[in-house]
Formats: sequence, structure tokens, C-alpha cells
Amino acid sequence: MGYWITEEPHFFDVDVQDKEEEEEEEEYTVTWTIDILASSPQHAAEQALEIQRDLHSEATVFMVRKASEDGSYEDVSVDLG
Repeated sequence: MGYWITEEPHFFDVDVQDKEEEEEEEEYTVTWTIDILASSPQHAAEQALEIQRDLHSEATVFMVRKASEDGSYEDVSVDLG
């Protein structure tokens, strides 16, 4: 028994900004740090990955660093929780 889809596709209007209005993207370094007790570096990394992927994890704070052309940088703590 086969099935046929007869419903028309749905299209959504999307507001697209003019390229002149778009903010220029910049490069950032994003880090997440956690202390873990483990039997090996591999095991520690596996535990950290499991914690990050847990939908109920409270590990939602990241340190974001933006470097300037003069070699200085700015660190910002971002909490997405």
C-alpha cells in the first residue's frame, strides 16, 4: 500500500535585511570549563560531552573572548540558562 501526499508545500515570509544593515561578523573564542574527576583524559572529555549534551544540564555559562587588532582582548561571561 502506497501513500501520496496531496498537501501543497508551505512557504513562510522571511524578513531579510539589506546587506548594508547586517552587522559584520567577527571571530570569537568560546570556552566552557568544568572540573571532572576521571580515570583518564579520554574519560574526562566523554563525561564533559555528556554533561553538555544533557538537555537538563545547568552547564550553560560560556566565556567568550573577542580579540582586537591591537592584540588586546575582551572576555565576556554569557549565561544561556
